[in-house]
Amino acid sequence: MPLFVSMCPGCSCEFETSDLHIGRQHICKECGDQCIIPSQRIDPGTVFGDFTIQYPLGVGASGEVHLAKGEDGLKVAVKVLFLEDIEDEVDVARFMREAMFSHALDHPGVIKLYDGGEEHGLHYIAMEYVEGETLDHHLDKFDELSEKDALKIIRDVADVMCYVWNERRLVHRDLKPANIMVSYEGITKVMDLGIAKSFMYDLTQLTDPETIIGSPPYMSPEQCAPGKPLDFRADIYSLGCTLYQLVTGEYPFFADTPMGTVRQQIFEKHKDPREFVPGLSEGLKLLIDRMLGKSVKDRHASWEELIEEIDKLT
Repeated sequence: MPLFVSMCPGCSCEFETSDLHIGRQHICKECGDQCIIPSQRIDPGTVFGDFTIQYPLGVGASGEVHLAKGEDGLKVAVKVLFLEDIEDEVDVARFMREAMFSHALDHPGVIKLYDGGEEHGLHYIAMEYVEGETLDHHLDKFDELSEKDALKIIRDVADVMCYVWNERRLVHRDLKPANIMVSYEGITKVMDLGIAKSFMYDLTQLTDPETIIGSPPYMSPEQCAPGKPLDFRADIYSLGCTLYQLVTGEYPFFADTPMGTVRQQIFEKHKDPREFVPGLSEGLKLLIDRMLGKSVKDRHASWEELIEEIDKLT
């Protein structure tokens, strides 16, 4: 990742940083002031739709997320896609489909959409700004969660996914800690519906049937095989991988290469989570075993059934 030079607004001391750190806090070694590492592409004051950019919140593989404000003072998160960084234009369609799906959903666990379109030659989505922390960041700091706290979050996510499945027959296809946020008020939010696929109708055939989409440590066996049909049980498997990681701090499957992880997902049995945390309950172990069934028939027959089993453990 190329470095660039930024400047402390307090004492004008220069420091080197990179795009990976955009939106993060920097403490100046000279004066001790804190500042947010700025974007090199989008300046404060840039307007997208009805919203004015304030400062960056973070960076992803193909874009940035910025805090912005509307004329009424409403804070939003503006996700901006950089087209020049994308080799396949289908990603643009996925990005805009996220706006379409999010706009059609009304659930406290789904990030609300306010606006979307194109400005300054860039595609953007303006969405609900949530003050909180993604689960992957939480795990980076604390390794694992208590069984009670993990089950509460997984139950919340299952409730969201039950809603989007019943309402729109949506399969998320990338449920993982990085796409689950818990607000500082304790509300669980499911993020990134951009690669979700609807079983009711697929308006745009956005993916080649030979393309594998998802994150290998969380992908179900059927998701690892190009062209195989997916339903909600693929998301149950991904959520099972997430639950395993939340309570142990370890992936249920992880190899030196992505394809090695994919092979493990298809052929290998996960370790008993109590090998990492002996105090975990038998009920939790059995829940994880069922969520991580290699065959879809071994998993829960509905989101409601999964929620019912979680409720019996809490």
